[in-house]
Amino acid sequence: MAGDSVFTRQIQESQVKDCEVMLNKILQSSPENSDSLAVIRKIIRCDDCSSRQAAVCAVELRFFCMPHFVAYCYQRLEESEKALSGRQSQESLRSFLRECATQAAKLLLLGEELQNIERARLFDIMLWSNELLGRLLSKFQPECGQATFMCG
Repeated sequence: MAGDSVFTRQIQESQVKDCEVMLNKILQSSPENSDSLAVIRKIIRCDDCSSRQAAVCAVELRFFCMPHFVAYCYQRLEESEKALSGRQSQESLRSFLRECATQAAKLLLLGEELQNIERARLFDIMLWSNELLGRLLSKFQPECGQATFMCG
Protein backbone atom coordinates (compact mmCIF):
# COMPACT_ATOMS: atom_id res chain seq x y z
CA MET A 1 0.00 0.00 0.00
CA ALA A 2 2.82 2.42 0.81
CA GLY A 3 4.25 1.81 -2.67
CA ASP A 4 0.89 2.72 -4.22
CA SER A 5 0.73 6.05 -2.38
CA VAL A 6 4.31 6.89 -3.43
CA PHE A 7 3.46 6.02 -7.03
CA THR A 8 0.24 8.07 -6.87
CA ARG A 9 2.13 11.03 -5.37
CA GLN A 10 4.74 10.80 -8.14
CA ILE A 11 2.01 10.80 -10.79
CA GLN A 12 0.32 13.81 -9.15
CA GLU A 13 3.64 15.67 -8.90
CA SER A 14 4.33 14.85 -12.54
CA GLN A 15 0.93 16.19 -13.58
CA VAL A 16 1.48 19.39 -11.61
CA LYS A 17 4.91 19.88 -13.18
CA ASP A 18 3.46 19.26 -16.65
CA CYS A 19 0.76 21.87 -16.04
CA GLU A 20 3.31 24.34 -14.70
CA VAL A 21 5.53 23.83 -17.75
CA MET A 22 2.57 24.25 -20.08
CA LEU A 23 1.41 27.38 -18.24
CA ASN A 24 4.91 28.89 -18.37
CA LYS A 25 5.13 28.17 -22.09
CA ILE A 26 1.78 29.85 -22.67
CA LEU A 27 2.73 32.87 -20.58
CA GLN A 28 6.18 33.23 -22.13
CA SER A 29 5.22 32.61 -25.74
CA SER A 30 4.35 35.39 -28.11
CA PRO A 31 4.19 35.64 -31.91
CA GLU A 32 7.38 37.75 -31.93
CA ASN A 33 9.62 35.08 -30.39
CA SER A 34 7.97 32.03 -31.93
CA ASP A 35 8.88 30.21 -35.11
CA SER A 36 5.20 29.71 -35.83
CA LEU A 37 2.71 32.47 -36.51
CA ALA A 38 -0.04 30.23 -35.11
CA VAL A 39 1.01 30.92 -31.49
CA ILE A 40 -1.52 33.30 -29.93
CA ARG A 41 -1.33 34.57 -26.37
CA LYS A 42 -4.52 33.63 -24.53
CA ILE A 43 -5.83 34.65 -21.15
CA ILE A 44 -6.41 31.74 -18.81
CA ARG A 45 -9.97 31.86 -17.52
CA CYS A 46 -11.42 30.87 -14.18
CA ASP A 47 -12.78 27.32 -14.25
CA ASP A 48 -15.74 28.23 -12.01
CA CYS A 49 -16.86 31.52 -13.57
CA SER A 50 -19.92 31.73 -15.74
CA SER A 51 -18.64 35.14 -16.86
CA ARG A 52 -15.22 33.54 -17.53
CA GLN A 53 -13.13 36.09 -15.64
CA ALA A 54 -9.36 35.91 -15.95
CA ALA A 55 -7.73 33.48 -13.53
CA VAL A 56 -5.35 34.93 -10.93
CA CYS A 57 -3.98 31.59 -9.64
CA ALA A 58 -4.28 27.82 -9.76
CA VAL A 59 -4.89 25.36 -6.92
CA GLU A 60 -5.12 21.59 -7.29
CA LEU A 61 -4.89 21.91 -11.09
CA ARG A 62 -7.85 24.30 -11.25
CA PHE A 63 -7.73 27.96 -12.28
CA PHE A 64 -9.56 30.58 -10.20
CA CYS A 65 -10.43 34.25 -10.24
CA MET A 66 -10.02 35.98 -6.88
CA PRO A 67 -13.58 35.45 -5.53
CA HIS A 68 -13.61 31.77 -6.51
CA PHE A 69 -10.10 31.20 -5.12
CA VAL A 70 -11.18 32.60 -1.75
CA ALA A 71 -14.42 30.57 -1.70
CA TYR A 72 -12.67 27.35 -2.77
CA CYS A 73 -9.91 27.75 -0.17
CA TYR A 74 -12.34 28.42 2.66
CA GLN A 75 -14.39 25.34 1.69
CA ARG A 76 -11.30 23.12 1.45
CA LEU A 77 -9.80 24.51 4.66
CA GLU A 78 -12.99 23.62 6.54
CA GLU A 79 -12.83 20.11 5.07
CA SER A 80 -9.13 19.89 5.94
CA GLU A 81 -9.76 20.84 9.56
CA LYS A 82 -12.27 17.98 9.83
CA ALA A 83 -9.90 15.59 8.05
CA LEU A 84 -7.11 16.27 10.56
CA SER A 85 -8.95 14.14 13.12
CA GLY A 86 -8.95 11.18 10.69
CA ARG A 87 -6.17 9.30 8.97
CA GLN A 88 -7.31 9.82 5.39
CA SER A 89 -4.90 10.97 2.66
CA GLN A 90 -2.56 13.05 4.81
CA GLU A 91 -0.19 13.58 1.86
CA SER A 92 -2.84 15.20 -0.32
CA LEU A 93 -3.96 17.29 2.64
CA ARG A 94 -0.40 18.50 3.24
CA SER A 95 0.01 19.26 -0.45
CA PHE A 96 -3.20 21.31 -0.55
CA LEU A 97 -2.32 23.27 2.58
CA ARG A 98 1.10 24.20 1.21
CA GLU A 99 -0.30 25.13 -2.17
CA CYS A 100 -3.10 27.18 -0.63
CA ALA A 101 -0.74 29.16 1.62
CA THR A 102 1.74 29.70 -1.21
CA GLN A 103 -0.88 30.96 -3.67
CA ALA A 104 -2.38 33.31 -1.08
CA ALA A 105 1.09 34.69 -0.29
CA LYS A 106 1.84 35.19 -3.99
CA LEU A 107 -1.41 37.04 -4.50
CA LEU A 108 -0.63 39.25 -1.50
CA LEU A 109 2.82 40.04 -2.87
CA LEU A 110 1.56 40.80 -6.37
CA GLY A 111 -1.76 42.36 -5.35
CA GLU A 112 -1.12 46.06 -5.81
CA GLU A 113 -4.79 46.75 -6.52
CA LEU A 114 -6.31 44.59 -3.80
CA GLN A 115 -9.07 45.99 -1.69
CA ASN A 116 -8.60 45.70 2.08
CA ILE A 117 -11.25 42.97 2.36
CA GLU A 118 -9.49 40.87 -0.30
CA ARG A 119 -6.14 41.40 1.40
CA ALA A 120 -7.64 40.38 4.77
CA ARG A 121 -9.15 37.22 3.30
CA LEU A 122 -5.86 36.25 1.68
CA PHE A 123 -4.02 36.76 4.99
CA ASP A 124 -6.68 34.67 6.74
CA ILE A 125 -6.31 31.87 4.17
CA MET A 126 -2.52 31.97 4.44
CA LEU A 127 -2.56 31.89 8.26
CA TRP A 128 -5.27 29.21 8.51
CA SER A 129 -3.42 27.01 5.99
CA ASN A 130 -0.18 27.34 7.93
CA GLU A 131 -1.92 26.66 11.24
CA LEU A 132 -3.46 23.45 9.88
CA LEU A 133 -0.17 22.44 8.28
CA GLY A 134 1.60 22.94 11.61
CA ARG A 135 -1.00 20.77 13.36
CA LEU A 136 -0.66 18.13 10.67
CA LEU A 137 3.12 18.04 10.89
CA SER A 138 3.10 18.02 14.70
CA LYS A 139 1.15 14.74 14.61
CA PHE A 140 4.17 13.02 13.08
CA GLN A 141 6.88 14.40 15.36
CA PRO A 142 8.16 11.99 18.00
CA GLU A 143 6.93 12.52 21.52
CA CYS A 144 10.50 12.32 22.86
CA GLY A 145 11.12 15.76 21.34
CA GLN A 146 9.04 17.24 24.15
CA ALA A 147 11.14 15.48 26.80
CA THR A 148 14.36 16.70 25.16
CA PHE A 149 13.04 20.25 25.31
CA MET A 150 12.32 19.93 29.03
CA CYS A 151 15.73 18.43 29.83
CA GLY A 152 17.72 20.73 27.54
